[in-house]
Amino acid sequence: SWTQWLPWIWGAGVAIASLRLIAALTVLHEWRKSSRRIEARDAGDALVDIRLLESITSPVAAGILKPVVFVPAIWQEWPQETREAVLAHEIKHHQRRDPLLRAVGAVACTLHWFNPLVWWMARRLGDQCEFACDEEVLADGMGAERYANVLCDLAASTRSPATALAMAHESGLEARVKRMFSKVPKSSRVALIALVLLTILTALGLAVIRRAAPTAKPAIPIEEIKMRLDADPFPGN
Repeated sequence: SWTQWLPWIWGAGVAIASLRLIAALTVLHEWRKSSRRIEARDAGDALVDIRLLESITSPVAAGILKPVVFVPAIWQEWPQETREAVLAHEIKHHQRRDPLLRAVGAVACTLHWFNPLVWWMARRLGDQCEFACDEEVLADGMGAERYANVLCDLAASTRSPATALAMAHESGLEARVKRMFSKVPKSSRVALIALVLLTILTALGLAVIRRAAPTAKPAIPIEEIKMRLDADPFPGN
């Protein structure tokens, strides 16, 4: 039956999708090695490593156990208010554990590589993380108009890695700016719902792995083997 091949097809898809996670971890490792730490007074008391990386053009928040914010080489040329807004946003990502949320989404996409709904939910989770950080930066006292101008300036001058938690993705900038000046539900609630659903899907994927794993047949006791060998195959004779 063709159904017996489904676990193998699914496993092959997971193996291929896992390359995406491995590549992301490799890139992060290389970024740490090729960057240099800088002192940023705008970071305040946040326990986040600020590192200058010449190969990027937009700030990126990364790392789960060792939180880090990578800033581009043009960082020192930015106005003071731009640096303040950038660090405020990126540090919020770490305070909210957004890299961990994105990791959960990535694992869910790996296990459910065949399901476009899961990929959409993971993308939605990433968007909500950006919205929530914007909301918290504004709640801390930064003016919406000032913050929106910073986002627009960054988007006009930089290009962000597609898989990173970056400050100003051009594709989602319009939605973020509109959200600042409109009354919408809190993003944290939507992100929490998306995280719960992705966690459930991840757990289901792990359950499928356990069910698909071949189970060894129980061994026949030696005594039973001897009884079968010694038994008379023709008891009626």
